[in-house]
This record gives sequence, C-alpha cells and structure tokens, in this order.
Amino acid sequence: FLAIVLFAVSRLVWRPARSMDYVGFGLLFGLLAILIHSLSDFGQHVPAVAMMTAMTTASILNLHALYRVRPATSDAGNLAARSAQATELNWAASQVGPAWLRIAGPVMILAFVTLGAISVVALNGPRKAERAFAEGLSVEDRIYGSDPERIRPGDDERMIRRFAEAAQLDPANPRYAYKRDYYDWGLLAYDEQGNAVDFQADPAQIIQANQLLKRIDANRREAPTYGPFHLLAGEARYFGMGQSEAGAELIARGHDLAPHDPNAALTAGLVKARLGEQEQARAFFEHAAQLNPGLRRDIIDVYIDELNDPAAAYKVAEGDLGALTHLQKVLAKIGGQDQLITTIEQDIYSIIETKALADHPLPNDLIAMAAYYRRDGKTAEAVRLYQRAIALAPSKVNWRLELGAIYVEQGNHEAAVREARAVLQLRPDSRRASALLQDQIVYLGSSDPTEPTN
Repeated sequence: FLAIVLFAVSRLVWRPARSMDYVGFGLLFGLLAILIHSLSDFGQHVPAVAMMTAMTTASILNLHALYRVRPATSDAGNLAARSAQATELNWAASQVGPAWLRIAGPVMILAFVTLGAISVVALNGPRKAERAFAEGLSVEDRIYGSDPERIRPGDDERMIRRFAEAAQLDPANPRYAYKRDYYDWGLLAYDEQGNAVDFQADPAQIIQANQLLKRIDANRREAPTYGPFHLLAGEARYFGMGQSEAGAELIARGHDLAPHDPNAALTAGLVKARLGEQEQARAFFEHAAQLNPGLRRDIIDVYIDELNDPAAAYKVAEGDLGALTHLQKVLAKIGGQDQLITTIEQDIYSIIETKALADHPLPNDLIAMAAYYRRDGKTAEAVRLYQRAIALAPSKVNWRLELGAIYVEQGNHEAAVREARAVLQLRPDSRRASALLQDQIVYLGSSDPTEPTN
C-alpha cells in the first residue's frame, strides 16, 4: 500500500500534466507533516493521525487515477464533450487500484475511527481513576490529620468509596487495589470501637475474611514486587486469622520489598517483639519512627503492651509533644509510674513554653501555654495568650468559648457577652454560645439576648 501511494505521488509531482496535478505537491507535504507529527506526538493523537493519513492517501490515489485520462477537448462550449469527460473522470477515479484496495480503504478508515473511539474510552478510565484516588487521599488526610475540625460527616464512607472506584476503573494499578483492600479488611477485622473481631466466633465472618484474602492474594500474585500487598496479606493472617507462621513470612517479605515503608517496619517490629527478638524489634521501631514520626504513638503502645518497657517508650517519645502527651495518658492509666510521669510533665511544659515564647508562635502553642497558665492561676497571662491565638485564628469557636468562660471567672461579663456573640456569628446553632450569652444577659439585667452591650 505504501509503495502504491509513493508511486502515485511521485508520478503526479514529477511531470504534472494538468493544473489539478499540482495538488500532489500539497498532498506530499501533507504526508511529510503527518510523518513529522507522528514521530513527536503520535501517542497523544492516534485517531486524528490515522484519519488524516487515510484521507491524504485516498486523495493522492484518486488524483493519480485522473492522470491516465486524456485531456478534454479544447472546445469549451461543447457541453457533450465536457459531460463525457466528467463521466470518464468519475469512472477512472472509482476504478483506481485493484478491487481489494478499493474495498480495504473504507474498511480501514472505519477501523481507525472505531479503534480511536475505543482508545479514547480506554484512556479515560485511568484518568478518572487517578482523580478518584486523589480525592480518596485528600479525604484520608482530612480524617487522619492533626486537625479534627476538618473532618466532615460521612468522610470515612466517602474515602472508601473513592478508593474502590479508582480500583474498579484501573484494576492494573496496584496502589488503587491496595488502598481498597486495606480499608475493606479494616472494616471486616475491627468493630466500630476499634477492637479486633473474633473470626472464630462467627462462621459468616470467616467466610467473608477468606473471600477477601483470596482477592488480596490474587492481587499479590499479579504484582509480586509490590510490598504492601504482601504486608497486608501477612497482617490479615498473623493478627486476624491466627496463621502466625504464614503471616510472619509474608510480613517479612513485604518489608524486604518495601524497606522504606514505615508501616512495614512497624509491623515487622511488632512480629519480632512477639517472637521475643527484642533487639531486632527495637531496630525496626527506630526505623519506623525515623520514616514517619507520626507512628511514635503506635510504637509507644507496643513498648507498653508487648514489651512492658516504659523507659524505652519514653526514649521514643522524647522531644515529641504529641508522643509525650500520649505516653503520659497511657502511664496514668496503668499506674505505678509516678516518677516517669512527673518527668514527662516537665518535658511537656518545657516544649510548650519554648514554642509559645518564640517570635512567631503557632495559635495551638499559645492555647496550650494558656491552659498551663490557667491551671496555675495566672489568669491574666492566660487571657493574653488566648487573645493572641484568636487574633491569628479567629474562626476557632472553642477557643472563644474558653476565653468567655475565663471572662466569667474574672467577672468581666461584658467581654463574655462579646465572645458569645462572636461565636454565634460564626456558628448560629452553637448551644454553648447561646447558653453563655443568655446567662450573661440575665446577669447584666437585659431581657434581649441580641441587644448590644455598651
């Protein structure tokens, strides 16, 4: 086919017999332009390139068919001659090339258009999957972030639905399938309070767990070098199904395939801790904390619950305000660690004070320091820090309500009313603000809660 096209265009360009033959120059350069475009950007415009190629080559072949037709009579007024010439030209154009080529042309054009439509649909799936996965990650960050006020009703269901949608649209992507399977297993293996489900007590749960494990194992076989799949299959067996040996082997394999995954290091450390290999467990925990400091709370729980080593837990939490606060609560709950709790309280106070006295403190740090001032009876200093924090984050209604309560303790009822009204402007359905405003209005002797106080 390419040889026929090249022969036709060369014959048109080499010795043009009529003015129409000069169109061959334009078609030749059109083919060259398509060739250059195909070398640089073919993958982005497959249907367009195919259609342009088909139309250009068809025009060349039809134009070449006219080459074999003798020129018409020079008698411009001879209508019969012109009609006969037009008929002869149309017949020649319809008979260009062998019969199979004349049939193959339209078929190829139809095939190109069909394949182009299929490719557009096929490429649209991964794009939609990428958008759904990005939305799921955004909701996940909102749920597990540091600011609980960002969480919206139904976020958990929305996140799981987005991950499932991404996995369905692009099943070849292991990241999408892993996120879907991870949360599906979490819904199955833990109740609403976060307690592990006893599969042995419910045969129906065992059936569902085995079905999910089959899907996870299938994904693991399809992506044998993707460590998180091995890790998830190992966690399900080791912690959920009681298959300790097989689970430990899969967890170790998952960590080997994803050595920089903090969850893999944490899980591998937990398995080593239960096997009594404490030194190796500590190495895994240290590595996990380096990769993701947010896992320190989980590591603290392992040191307390599995290894019974509060000193090691304190070493993990040292210098981290959130981890120290968590360890303080855990130790207060189990009791018998008064000296360590006192040390932790001093560390917490020192960290908060350093942050609050910085040149540009964060609002949360100011509030934390204000709570200590309030506890120690330094009310004026607490009010000053609350005011600075609210000036930096005026939409924090809880801080305004706490400041209003301090004003009530000081007897500054007008200021308490001002804070209550500010909260109601931000959140009109706040019951705490309405109660605070009503109490202070009654105290000040006004019957209209909305009446401004001078």
